[in-house]
Amino acid sequence: SYLYIDEGNTNGDDWQHIISRNTGALGPDSAKVETWVNVWTAKAGTHRIKVCPNIPVGMQEANYNNNCTTDKIITVAASPVTVSINLNPSTIFTGKSATLSWSSTSASSCTGTNFSTGGATSGSVTVKPNSTTTYMVTCNGVPRQATLVVKKKPIFDED
Repeated sequence: SYLYIDEGNTNGDDWQHIISRNTGALGPDSAKVETWVNVWTAKAGTHRIKVCPNIPVGMQEANYNNNCTTDKIITVAASPVTVSINLNPSTIFTGKSATLSWSSTSASSCTGTNFSTGGATSGSVTVKPNSTTTYMVTCNGVPRQATLVVKKKPIFDED
C-alpha cells in the first residue's frame, strides 16, 4: 500500500510524502486494516492524506486511484509554548550578582526585559543590578517573570 500525505492541504497532486509498505495480496471485495506508526512527523496545520493499495506486477488497471481511500483531512494542533525563568540566588546584597536562566519549548524566539536573550529560546546571563529588579522573558508571546531582590549590605560598626 501507499500512504500519500499532502502537507498544508494544497489540494493538488503534489503529494510531498509517499510512503510504501508491502501489505500482501487481497482478494476482490476484501478489506484489511493497516496501522501506520512513526512513518511521518506531523507539522502543525491541516493536511490531506489517502491510502492506495499496491497494484500487483503484471496487472493493468485503467484508473489506479479507484482503489484509494477518499482524501481525509486531518488537523494537527501546534504544541503549546512553555516558558520558564529562574534567578539563582533570588536575593543578593548590593554589588553581588545572580544567574538568570530561561528556557522554552516549542518557541521560535524569546526576548527579555531588563536583559538580552539575543533571540535564544534558552540560555543564561549574569545580572548585577543596584536595586530590586523584575526580569521578564517572552517567547512567542508567552511571558514569564522573576524578581531579583537586592538588599543593602549591612554595615557593622566595631566599637
